[in-house]
Parts: sequence; structure tokens; C-alpha cells
Amino acid sequence: MQPDGNTVGFWIAIVLFTLAMFYHAGTRARYPQVVTVTTADSRLIAIYTDDPERVARMLGVT
Repeated sequence: MQPDGNTVGFWIAIVLFTLAMFYHAGTRARYPQVVTVTTADSRLIAIYTDDPERVARMLGVT
């Protein structure tokens, strides 16, 4: 029985999702604190850093 394109695509998506979650978890473990920036159009940007206070001062906290 040959797998169809949907099945292959599904499993590729599962593998990529799992890899992305491991990468995210590893980043969060390395940098436990995050600087969150809100852009003018209300999008959020997370900056992982060892010294969030320094990054916040560089960006200018409002």
C-alpha cells in the first residue's frame, strides 16, 4: 500500500512541528527572561537575551 501525498505531508508537518518545539524549548531554557516588544501595528516580538534590562534600555522602554 502506497501512502498518498496527504499522509506524507502530514508526517512531514508533524516532524517539523516537533523540531520547532524542541528548538523553542531549548532557547527558553538558555534564556529564561524575554524582552517583549510591541510594534506599531500591535505585533509582538520576543527577544531572548542574557540581560533583558540592557536590551530594554537600548530599545527605549515606554
